[in-house]
Amino acid sequence: MSSAATPAAAEQQHAAPRRRRQTKPPVARRSAIQLLVGVLIVGAIPIVSTVRILQANALRNEEARADSALSDQLQNGLRELGRLGDNASTTAHDLAGSPVVQRAVITGDTATLRRLAGQTPGLAVYLRGKRVAGDRPGLLSHVAKVFMAEHVDIHNSKIMTVGERAEDVFYVADESGRPLTSEAQQRLAQRLTESLDRRA
Repeated sequence: MSSAATPAAAEQQHAAPRRRRQTKPPVARRSAIQLLVGVLIVGAIPIVSTVRILQANALRNEEARADSALSDQLQNGLRELGRLGDNASTTAHDLAGSPVVQRAVITGDTATLRRLAGQTPGLAVYLRGKRVAGDRPGLLSHVAKVFMAEHVDIHNSKIMTVGERAEDVFYVADESGRPLTSEAQQRLAQRLTESLDRRA
């Protein structure tokens, strides 16, 4: 019996390791999962790259459209500027050739020069280096610079030019929105007068 028991015991010993091997996950399943993950990663790289390339192309196309639009606007502006320059040149030539203007300049007749400047928008007349009539370029810019220097806020304004006279009304306050003190009003009036007299 011992010889019979021996083969049976040997069979059981051989059967036991087989059962253990069956409890481990098969290598094929682990390999399949690794293969699937690898395929997903390899498949995702071209998709992400394609999306980035498409985004870059869309951005370049948008920049090209914006550049084209800006170029068109710039060319239109240059054409308009050329047209305005031609008009100004023609107006200056016509005025310089006018006997009325020539006589007013020679005699120093500022009343006639003011009347002519009032009839011609954008015209400023200088006689012997001093402005005697017409528009004063940058007038509002000078006023705004004084307001900024004095820390004054403009809440409302009425800008009007009547003939050769500028009639501008400004509703102002200090930086915190309060009305100006009488000292601040006097200082502002003095600074405006000085600034505008220097540029006359």
